[in-house]
This record gives sequence, C-alpha cells and structure tokens, in this order.
Amino acid sequence: MSNKATILKDESSSCSFNVQCFSPPQNLCSSTATRRVFLLVCGYPPKGSAVEAAFASYGHHTVCLYPHFAAEGADVIAELLDSRGFVPQGVIPFADCGIHLADEMNSRLGVRHNSPKTSSLRRDKYLQQAVLQRAGLPAALQIVTADVRAAQQFARANGQVVVKPRASSGGDGDILTAFQQELGKRHQELQTNTELIVAQALIGEEWVVNTVSRDGVHKVSDAWYGPPKLIAGAGPQHFLYNVQYLAGESPRFLEVTQMVKSSLTALGLQEGAAHTELVWLDKPYIYEVNARCSGGLPRVPPPTQLDVLAMSLFDQSGFSKLPEVPSNDMTNRVAVVFLIGRITGWLTAAALEKLSSLKTFWRFERGLAGCGPPFKMVPVTKTTGLFSSPGAVVLQGESEDVLQDAQTIRKVETTAYVETTEESRKCPATTESSPG
Repeated sequence: MSNKATILKDESSSCSFNVQCFSPPQNLCSSTATRRVFLLVCGYPPKGSAVEAAFASYGHHTVCLYPHFAAEGADVIAELLDSRGFVPQGVIPFADCGIHLADEMNSRLGVRHNSPKTSSLRRDKYLQQAVLQRAGLPAALQIVTADVRAAQQFARANGQVVVKPRASSGGDGDILTAFQQELGKRHQELQTNTELIVAQALIGEEWVVNTVSRDGVHKVSDAWYGPPKLIAGAGPQHFLYNVQYLAGESPRFLEVTQMVKSSLTALGLQEGAAHTELVWLDKPYIYEVNARCSGGLPRVPPPTQLDVLAMSLFDQSGFSKLPEVPSNDMTNRVAVVFLIGRITGWLTAAALEKLSSLKTFWRFERGLAGCGPPFKMVPVTKTTGLFSSPGAVVLQGESEDVLQDAQTIRKVETTAYVETTEESRKCPATTESSPG
C-alpha cells in the first residue's frame, strides 16, 4: 500500500481540478473500477492521509478535492467525480470554503447533513455573531462595512476593535491598515473581501474547543486554553497567537464547553466537526465557530477529533458511549507554542536544534512542518499575525515539564532570529506548511 497521493485531473473542465487519493488500497485509483468514497475538501496532504487512515479502519476510503475548487459548486464537482468513476458517500469540509459544498452535496446524497438553508450562519462570521446574540448568548458588538470612516466611528464609540473578513479566519487591530490591505483582496478562504467586519476586541484568556456532532449531540474531543493574544507594536495593532495548553475538566472548562454546545445548536450544526474559538472575560464569549475540523494534524492521544469524526459516521454505538468531555488526566500535558519572529530575516539552525532538544519536544508544525536534522536556517518575516508566524512547536509530556519548556522557547527566541548572513545565502531552507 502506497502512501503517495495519486492526482487525477479533469481535462474536460475549463479549470484543472485535482482530486487526490490518499493511502489508497490497491487499484483504488485505477481508471476503470467504480469507487465508493468520501470526498474531503482538503488541501493539506498529511491531513488527508490521516483521515484516510481513520476511515480505512472502518472499511471506507477517501479522495481529496483542493479547497479552491469548492467554489465551482455541487453540480460541477458531482460531474467531476462521476467522470473519474467515484461514487461519493458524503462530503466533509476541512476548509471553511468547503462548508456550502458539503451541506449541499450531502443533502442531495440523502446522508447525514447540516441544512444548506443555514450554511451561511456557519460560514459568515457577521451573521454568526448576530444569530448568537439573538439566541441570548454573549457576543461582541460589531458592524459590517466597506466604509473606513464608519469603522473608525464604531471604534471611537466602542474602544479597541478587531477587523476581519466576513468569511475568513484571522484579523487585524488597526482599522486603516486593515481596510487598505484587505478590502478587495482575495483572502485565505478564497473569496474577495467586499466589506469587512469591525468588532469589539475581546482581550482575555483564549479558548479553543474541537467537537464532533451526530444528530445534534455534541461531543468534545479536545479543548485548549492560553493567555490573551499578544498585541504587537506601538503603532498598528496586530493580534499574535502565543501558546495554547491542553485543558482538562474544571468549572471554567465545563462552562466553556457548554457555551460551545449551545452555540453549535443555535447555528444549526447537527452533524460533523467544528473548531470553535472563545475568549473568557467574566464569562465565555464566542469569537468564531468554524464548521470543520481543526487545522493541521491532531495533537492529542486517541481518540482524536478525526477518530471521533469517523466514529460518528461508522460506529453510532461507539460514538454514543464517548464521554461528552474528555477526562482531566491530560491537563497541561500538551502545548502548542506559536513562534513570534521579531524581524524579517532568518531563524537560525542553532535555534531549531535547541527547540528540538527540549525535554517535551514532539514536533514542529505550520511553517516548520517536516523540519528536522540536519537543520538549516529558515527564512522568516516579521510576525504580525497567525499566517506570518514562522511556525509552531508542539510539546507533550508531564505538565510541569511542558510548562517549563514553553517558557524556554521564548528565551530561545530572544537570539533565534538574525538578518541575512553568508550562511543563509548559501543554504536557504524550504519547509512544507500546514493550515491553522
């Protein structure tokens, strides 16, 4: 069995669609046999391989559609699959831009699905917050506008704000910069920003909760907490990811996860995975709900979110027996530390060696995914947000050791970045990045 992805192209289309088979059994990707598969809207091959492995354990297989083709719509994608001999058993989004496609195609297929009539609530971050407010759930004040003056007036009335696209992840804290850089731009989720959300900035303890739902029953696979996002610079404000720790059961944990479940129900998410971001102030506030799995590869021991997703589809009894929230014994035993580049230049090989030598080091992620010895310098840009971070370090071990190593990473970073050197010109490094 090969782990190499086989790419199939639809030559008859005006676009060159790519469908990948990840870790297929023998002959799965042959051009003659009809194959019953689940379609993954996913552009990160390691993720696709991990999903294939989880589904294959139940005797099911997958193919992967690059996310930017999801905008072609259900009819075109259905024709593409048929032309290649694939019979879809369901569509699963691993990128926000695949949510509408998954809802529509799953509805047509007559399989478990979230209603296409409410897809926009799970995709449009402005509508999302409005729905949560109507449901009586805590949410930030916000407006949506293409007028920078209206945005500035809102900020004067409501204090610090965050500016972000309606249908994308990430945000900026400086209004003028955000409007100049983002309005009219094609964003990370492959749509053009015709207007932007301006919302109250919620600055507090950060939470991330990953879930899987079946028949409206929401199970938490893992939850994470961490300090407030750092704000860079004295001028334009950017929110920087810092560190997230695996959370275990506690009164605050239970209140956060209950808020997530109420939000999923309010947004009509009855089936499938979700990745929800919150901020704790006097109580939990939903920052955004993403109706898909978390980005990158799972960071916790089984059952991971991918395992629970497969169980929800193929093992109803097993899914029902899962606890609603994970146990407390992994609290602080896993951490994700997002690196923060202080300059545009290079991350040194010596720094990478130090990071990989930490007692609880597990792996590099995001921009450093696949990075290993012998280490070379890695080009970096000054970090102004999640997508410009050099990468992330995942730690796993005893809680005290994880907490110590997370602090050590910041100390290593004080000398980790340098400007262009003779060494960097001779041996620039390339790495395969993973989504957030």
